[in-house]
Amino acid sequence: MVKVQLRERVDAPASEVWRLFVTDRAEELVVSLFAKGLAMDETADGLVRTTFLPDGGVVRERLDFIDNENFTCRYTVIERGPLPYKSYRGGIRLEPLGDDACYVNLHSEFEPLGMGDEEAAAFYRKFNLDGVNKIRELLGD
Repeated sequence: MVKVQLRERVDAPASEVWRLFVTDRAEELVVSLFAKGLAMDETADGLVRTTFLPDGGVVRERLDFIDNENFTCRYTVIERGPLPYKSYRGGIRLEPLGDDACYVNLHSEFEPLGMGDEEAAAFYRKFNLDGVNKIRELLGD
């Protein structure tokens, strides 16, 4: 099992960063990074986020826990599509730093497919950092 953690400061309010991760601006972030669309659906298993990939693939994530007040969530990938992992679980936690900045804490654990643990960890660290950098760009940081 590979575990990846990232902690980055973003010079934007936690509430604005949170919107890009899990609320009304989530599609904007995902589409700007790697997807062609995003849908959120309430299912028997809970809230499921479906990401539509440019090649036609689909990734589905189930929201296991969310605390909007404390900017925290945990999720499980329930359909990985073409992505090179299995048993993926992740989480997001924002730490407000006053009114105008926050730390973004991302963590994930998964079993890589088709690559070694170190290569997989480096790949997902870069993927997460690219996401944080896109947040900075979208919020004018």
